[in-house]
Amino acid sequence: MLNENQKKMIRRYYLFPIWAKTCFFTALLLGIPWILCEMINDLVFMGVSKTDTGPFLYLAFTSLYTILAVIFFLIPRMGMTKKPWLDLVEKANVSLENGDYTGSIAMLLGTRAAGSLLGHAKNEALNKAGAAFDAAAVVGSAVTVHQMTKETSRNAKVVATVLDVSLPKARNSVLAYVLIPLLLVIGVYIPNYASAKQIVDAQTAQASQAVEQMVTTLESGCAYVYSDDPQESYRSYGYSVSGHLYERDTNFDSYISIKIDNDGKIYEVNYSIDVDIEADKEVNLEHISSDLATLNQLMTQSGVSASSHLLKTPLLPDDFIAAFTEQSYYEDISVTIDDTTSLRYNTDSKEDYNQYSSSYIFYTIKDRNN
Repeated sequence: MLNENQKKMIRRYYLFPIWAKTCFFTALLLGIPWILCEMINDLVFMGVSKTDTGPFLYLAFTSLYTILAVIFFLIPRMGMTKKPWLDLVEKANVSLENGDYTGSIAMLLGTRAAGSLLGHAKNEALNKAGAAFDAAAVVGSAVTVHQMTKETSRNAKVVATVLDVSLPKARNSVLAYVLIPLLLVIGVYIPNYASAKQIVDAQTAQASQAVEQMVTTLESGCAYVYSDDPQESYRSYGYSVSGHLYERDTNFDSYISIKIDNDGKIYEVNYSIDVDIEADKEVNLEHISSDLATLNQLMTQSGVSASSHLLKTPLLPDDFIAAFTEQSYYEDISVTIDDTTSLRYNTDSKEDYNQYSSSYIFYTIKDRNN
């Protein structure tokens, strides 16, 4: 007749290997739902609402379950070599499995060492081979853990059957070990997603209003206008509105490209004015200044919020005028006015200039706070 302690030991040695395997694979695979949650946050909500709880919770459960897996694995493996268990096996008069895993473990250690060594090599091919060895070591570890825990649990079940000891069902406890970390890790992201959705909706509304205002104003003075639609696709970096002064079939183009952030504010303005290399320099300079002023006036009339230096009429600095006047039409010019403003004249060399070439000035003004 077995005493209560002996019955508990048999039940522990039956359950612990199952729990060890469950904890091991949960720790190994919990990264999949966590990565998916992070990807949803980054790809769907553009990372507008970050949470540190998710990564910390994932790392905490991974560490905890790794420790539990080791504990649940070692207790029965070590206990089955001691007298109390051996007495039960003798009493049951059964032959138990006793596989030799030293070869498998040695191979896994060798594979892992090879992967680490190759991973530190400076050769890309060797690095890839190292990654393959690491992956093989992980798969091999999983297989070995499965085999060893299965053997341990099965031995305990054999003894329990012979000695007529009832064993608890492992299903509910296994589900608990799997679902608790899974639900908690996923659960911390749900409020974050809700918060991100509110932020995205509010920013989309602000950006949409600003884009609509800008489009309406530019359409009053431009031949045609292009714009991104915030309602169609949320963009963390903002939206672009472009207004072209002249029709598409004209030889030259002048346009303004305005970038609006998710707060509905202008954060960058680009002006592009084509240059007629057949015309006098003075004519081109006058044309450039006139179109810059016209495009700037249209933008300021929109009423879209922007810092004051973005709204000022862009003027051609003296050093640019001097370089433009002195150089030929086939030489590039680049002038940095300050840390937020730059002006370039882009063209092709005389030897490379052909019917597909173009010459134009590109004036960029950025928000100092962006």
